[in-house]
Parts: sequence; C-alpha cells; structure tokens
Amino acid sequence: MIRSFALFDSLLVLALCGMSQFAFGEPGSQTQGAGVADAPAVDITQPWPAPALVQGIPIPPPRSKAQVDAVDRQRPFRLVLCAAKKDAGHGGTGYHDYPVWRERWTRILAEVPGVTVEPADQWPTPEQFGSADVIAFYHDNPAWTGDKGPELDAFLARGGGLVFLHYAMNGRREPQALSERIGRVWTGNKWMRGDVALKYGVHEMTRGFPASDVHPE
Repeated sequence: MIRSFALFDSLLVLALCGMSQFAFGEPGSQTQGAGVADAPAVDITQPWPAPALVQGIPIPPPRSKAQVDAVDRQRPFRLVLCAAKKDAGHGGTGYHDYPVWRERWTRILAEVPGVTVEPADQWPTPEQFGSADVIAFYHDNPAWTGDKGPELDAFLARGGGLVFLHYAMNGRREPQALSERIGRVWTGNKWMRGDVALKYGVHEMTRGFPASDVHPE
C-alpha cells in the first residue's frame, strides 16, 4: 500500500523492479522475456504520460530538473526500512523473511547516491518519524495499536511517504484505525495458496505488462 506522492517518484522504479521478477521471471528462466517482444517501444527520455487523476487524486505537475537538482543538493533522501522477526506461521526458508529483506535492501539502497537508509525494529523511533522521507514496513505489524495512528498522521502531514508491504497491512486488534490511514488492511480473512494466472487491470503502474504466472512466496 502506497500513500503520498512524495513516495511515488522515489519508489516507482523499485516497485517495478520487484514486479518484473514475477512478470518476466528470473534471468535464464522459461518465463523470462515472455511478452516483452510484443510490448510497444517507449521513449524513456520523455515523461511518462499520466491522466489528470489517479484513483480520484489529482496528479501534481512535473518538477523541472532545476527543482529536482535543488532538492538533491539540500540533503540526502532518507529511507527507513522497518522489519521484525519471522512470524510464527511462516517458518519455511524464504517465507516472510523480514530480517533478510531489511538486510539486503539496506545494502542495496545504500549504494544509491544521495540516499541514506536506516533499519527499524517493529516500529520506527520518534527520531526516525521526524527525519525520514519514506518509511517502508515489511513484517506482520507486531507493534500496531490504534494509539500509534497520530504518529502516522503527523508523518504524512509533513509530506512523508509510507509503504506497507504484504503482511505489514495486518490490522491486528484495531484494523479500523489503520485502514483509515492506508486505505485497506488485513483482518484475518482467508487466502489462497498455489500458483496464480495473473492478469493486470487497467492502472498506470502496470500498463503494458503481459499476463504471467505467479508462484507465491
């Protein structure tokens, strides 16, 4: 779940890289490159065409390069990656391995010029809420209670971006308070295990992606 346009520009490439692993497969796999030859050519030097509204929210005007450069010179872009130990229901190797995600992406993103990355355990500290530009959560949301809502409110109000990945949308005993802030939460409903034949809906982030087979976790 993505909230705030400050986040969109920063993590779009990261999101698409992660999605392409499912859409096109690992290098050398049978699914790698499937459908790519049929995709229309895109001039990546030009701004991506976008409608005036996305999910009912007005898109802000593009920033000029001079504006972006001015921000880049001011200070680094600060990311916080928040994880927790593997939850009890997913003990298999690679299943909900939140610490491994945090470790790997901390090292990867730290290589990006102008970006700093900090780890957080279960929930960001007040200092991290005060300094981060984007906070990404990937865990089973073990620390969530409704009284933490004002911290999210204040962070969003000052222009911060929040990312809740997969099981981080767990609303626990107070799902309403979380859903009011990120739009949707998990409340213990049933799920399906097994392979999925995926067809993307009409959305700006998945435009041009071919249908693909997904092998969950």
